[in-house]
Amino acid sequence: MSAPLARVLSTLVAIGGFAAAGASHASLINGGFEEATGTPRVNDANWALFHENSVAGWETTATDNQIEIWGNNFDSLSGGPVPAYEGRQFAEINATQFATLYQDVFDIAAGSVVGFEFAHRGRSGVDTMRMMITDLGLDNLLGGGDDSVLFSRDYATGNTAWAFYTSAGESPIVALGNATRFSYQAISTANGSNSVGNFIDAADFGVGVQAVPEPASVALIALGVPIASAVNLVVLKKMHAQVNLAPAVLIGAVVSGDGRANWFKGVQLITVYLIIALMFYFLPGA
Repeated sequence: MSAPLARVLSTLVAIGGFAAAGASHASLINGGFEEATGTPRVNDANWALFHENSVAGWETTATDNQIEIWGNNFDSLSGGPVPAYEGRQFAEINATQFATLYQDVFDIAAGSVVGFEFAHRGRSGVDTMRMMITDLGLDNLLGGGDDSVLFSRDYATGNTAWAFYTSAGESPIVALGNATRFSYQAISTANGSNSVGNFIDAADFGVGVQAVPEPASVALIALGVPIASAVNLVVLKKMHAQVNLAPAVLIGAVVSGDGRANWFKGVQLITVYLIIALMFYFLPGA
C-alpha cells in the first residue's frame, strides 16, 4: 500500500473513531425504542406489550413490569394514526397502569452538567407526564433517605402533534456523583384511563445533552459552509486539484440527520471539517 493511501485511510479511521466517540457522549440507552437499539420489533399499525427485560435500557415501576411499544401509525382512535416522532417505534408510558419509565446512570462525575430532550404526545387528548432527574444518594437506591431531586417538571401535550422538550433554558442541572435516575412519569391522561396516554419518543439525557432549538441544525450546517470553502481553497492552492467534499457532507448528515442539534454535535461537525482540511494539506506530493 502506498504511503499516501495509508495516510488517507488512517485519517479516515480516526474520523470514524471520533464519530463513534461522539455518539457515546450521552448516557441514554435505546431512547427511540427502535429494533436496532434493543427493542423488539412491532409492525406498523400495531402495538405490543413487552417485559422490561426485553426492552434494552429501560425499566418501569409498573407492577406487571410491562412496557408498551407502538409501531408507526397505529390508530389511536380519538387521535387518529400516530406516527413515530423519529424512526418507526415509540412507547406509551401508560401501558397497563400509571407508571414511570426510567433509567439509572452510574457514570456521571460530580459537578457535570447534565441535560435532556424527549418528544411527548397525548393519546386521547391532553396528557401530562413528569420528567424528573434524581440523585440516588450514597446507597444508589431510590427512597433510601438521601435522594436529591435535581430537576422536576410536568409537561402537558395534546394529541394532534408531538412536542419536543429540552433542558435548554433551564437552570444548570449539576450531577452529585452518585447514581442518577432519569424518569418519565405518567401524571394524568385525558380520559382518566390507566392504560391510555402519554406517548414518548426520541429521549436522550446525560452529559453533553444540552439541546438547542431545532433551527440550530440548519445554523450548524451553515457554519460549516465557510469552513468547507476554506478547505477547498487550501487544497486548491496546495494540490491544484478539485476537492470532493462528499465525505464532509456525509458526516454532516450523520451528525445532524435526526433533525435535532446540540452544542456537542456542532463541535463534532466543525472538527470533522478541520480534520479533512489537515488530511489534504499534509498529503505528500502537494
